[in-house]
Amino acid sequence: PQPIPSRYRIHSVDVNATVNDQIAQVQLAQTFQNTGSRTLEARLLFPLPEDAAIDRLTLVVDGKELPGRLLKKAEARRIYESIVRRRQDPALLEYMGQGLFQTRVFPIPPGAKRRVEIRYSQLLKKNNGLVDLHLPIGTLKHSHRPIDTLNINFRINSTHPIKTVFSPSHAVDIKRPDDNHANGKLTLRRVATPDDLRLFYGTRDGLVGMNMISYRPDPKLDGYFMLLASPEVKAR
Repeated sequence: PQPIPSRYRIHSVDVNATVNDQIAQVQLAQTFQNTGSRTLEARLLFPLPEDAAIDRLTLVVDGKELPGRLLKKAEARRIYESIVRRRQDPALLEYMGQGLFQTRVFPIPPGAKRRVEIRYSQLLKKNNGLVDLHLPIGTLKHSHRPIDTLNINFRINSTHPIKTVFSPSHAVDIKRPDDNHANGKLTLRRVATPDDLRLFYGTRDGLVGMNMISYRPDPKLDGYFMLLASPEVKAR
């Protein structure tokens, strides 16, 4: 977000992701507040994977849901300026490049909160038997104030038995109710510079699932690898 730093804060960020095999459905919402004494315009930047397919933008103002539209940059800017002159609340989404989408909301009265919600779908990549879920929350570090609460919840539904579920970026609380499902959650408070969340899950036949992740930043030097071995989970 890029409004006046001293009069603006992100109250909360909520991310909910459901993964069905290699298809992810992600809902990302930001609730922000005008902490100043005068009306402000807010410009929100939503971090998105570059290959995500946006299917909905929702702006909730004082409990009322307003529909949003995905427009080309020039058209979005023209419509936005027209709406501002009429002092209405637009819900316009504008592609900014670098995996960022922008929506601008006007006006925000002193002390008021606004919630902007975006939903998108994505085909996840699969390498060496591992499906890679990438939630680019690191872009939120461009906020000028710490985020009060950042909540992330995900659910994995797999046709084949899940053998490996692992996050190399965060200490995610992961539950395995049975072979074909996994749930996870992460809550961060007063976070100023969150890192992108990465989550891998793998499906393999047999009693033990084996997956390997390799990394070699310099081709002239030896690289690294991580071997993941996970036994079968028996439902109780």
